[in-house]
Amino acid sequence: MKYFLGMNLQRDRAKGTISLSQTQYIESVLKRFDMLHCKPISTPMSTPCKLSIEDAPRTIKERDEMLNVPYKQILGCIRYLVSCTRPDLCFTAGILSRFMQDPGPKHWQALKRLLRYLKRTKDMVLTYSRSQSESINMNLEGWTNPSQLSGWTDSDWGGDVDGRKSTSGFVYCLAGAAIAWRSKKQTTVALSSTEAEYVAAALAAKEGIWIHSILEELNLFKTSKLILHCDNQSCIKLACNPKMSDNIRHVSFKHHFLRDLIEEKKLDLKYAATTLMWANFLTATVPQTKHIACCRKISLTMSNYSSNDNTFD
Repeated sequence: MKYFLGMNLQRDRAKGTISLSQTQYIESVLKRFDMLHCKPISTPMSTPCKLSIEDAPRTIKERDEMLNVPYKQILGCIRYLVSCTRPDLCFTAGILSRFMQDPGPKHWQALKRLLRYLKRTKDMVLTYSRSQSESINMNLEGWTNPSQLSGWTDSDWGGDVDGRKSTSGFVYCLAGAAIAWRSKKQTTVALSSTEAEYVAAALAAKEGIWIHSILEELNLFKTSKLILHCDNQSCIKLACNPKMSDNIRHVSFKHHFLRDLIEEKKLDLKYAATTLMWANFLTATVPQTKHIACCRKISLTMSNYSSNDNTFD
């Protein structure tokens, strides 16, 4: 199989790798919305970029202009890319989806910027490796065994301009590349960065346990526990402490599922420095160098990838 549901598949049996991309699908999307010859750009969202519901159309002229804009159609195409091979689009697509009911000119400009980013990165591929020694991530700082399921969870704190809610993000890697990822606005306002990270870790743990159970049914894992990395020391100490702290008595019971997993030795919550956090680009806009580094750590690279190349050219 070489092409399936908008995805290109390329197998290299000699190296033991499988690569997934959506170059043809992205080109069809750019052509459909008359952005095939747009000027490419290297990041999906400007830094900083604070979009708000206050950016909705304010005048009759603006509202009339937005009526003819294919905002929902473009987002629908991008969401499909997010679900298949492009975790780097996850955060930006999530932000723009919040204004789908009443998008304004600023939202539309941000969406067109995302298409310009797609123009530059249309050849990006997710590469899965059969062997640890052949993984392209082996020389990256902070990398663990590619044959072992490992997760990375992160959160911003109060990043949502309108409701001051935080955003949870996680990515799981196996065989040298990302297999699951998500960026989601939290349902409640966190009172501290520790609380925001705790809620994000609980969300990531639920997904990780589900993936781990499937892999166990396939006899890929028998005794190994799920590894989840977090860049907040207070969150880790809070999760590993069975006593109820005054600081989290108000937190919903469902998030304490995280504590049970650690107590039952099903989950190992490890610390990873912020500079090594692979899920940073799933919770906030990051500079170009950080964005590229996060992509490479999950084996999302350009097809002509070079270890010395620091751009998406």
